[in-house]
Amino acid sequence: MIQNSDQELSSFFPDDEFMKKQPVLAVMFMLVCLSAHAEWKKVSETIRADRYVETSSVRTEGDYRRAKELFNLYEKHPDWGNLSFVIEQEYDCPGRRTRTVTETWWSEHFGKGKEMTPADLSVSPRWDHIGPSDWNSPVLEWVCSQ
Repeated sequence: MIQNSDQELSSFFPDDEFMKKQPVLAVMFMLVCLSAHAEWKKVSETIRADRYVETSSVRTEGDYRRAKELFNLYEKHPDWGNLSFVIEQEYDCPGRRTRTVTETWWSEHFGKGKEMTPADLSVSPRWDHIGPSDWNSPVLEWVCSQ
């Protein structure tokens, strides 16, 4: 039979001061985890990709909105090999127009893996009109309703 003194057993358990700090540490850990997690809301589907908006990225500037969109491709892009790309879009809500501000391509779904943005990719600052049956219409309507 093995006997342990109280002093030997106490080395296996945290001290009272450590235990008092546990709730604070747990809350801090949860906040860090939540802030690092993007919530992507699926807003449309096309024949080539599912399309999402990062809910926390929607910004209002008068009649305009800005938001990050994510495209998860069903198959790797035939020329570049990426499975997803993230764009920051600007929306003119009353004018039903949109334009791309930034674009980043990724090797894996949900903007993960290796960044694969072509070095020669240029983003056009021109506004594109969105008709009611346009593939951009569901995204514009969701973002402008926020």
